[in-house]
Amino acid sequence: MGSLAPTLVVNVGFPAALGFVVGYTVKKVIKAALILLGSFLLALFYLEEKGVITVNVQRLESLVENLTTQGYVRAEALMDFLASSVLPTGSFLAGLALGLKKG
Repeated sequence: MGSLAPTLVVNVGFPAALGFVVGYTVKKVIKAALILLGSFLLALFYLEEKGVITVNVQRLESLVENLTTQGYVRAEALMDFLASSVLPTGSFLAGLALGLKKG
């Protein structure tokens, strides 16, 4: 029983803690990126309103749509890769979910 505890800590505890830290950090980074993107878009539309620049809204929408589609494809590939190892990945994903929720 004594040798089981270190194995569980390495195979379950560490990936769960790592998942929590990654999830928490990812959520904070995404929030900051969205704030910056929103501020940038507000500045663009303000400058367009004042006549300083011209914004092609249709092209901007298609660009954002392409970026989000690529993001979903890459996130799905990452989740498939992580799902290939059951025990450490399961605890990592549980920690990731908790980190995303708490972040």
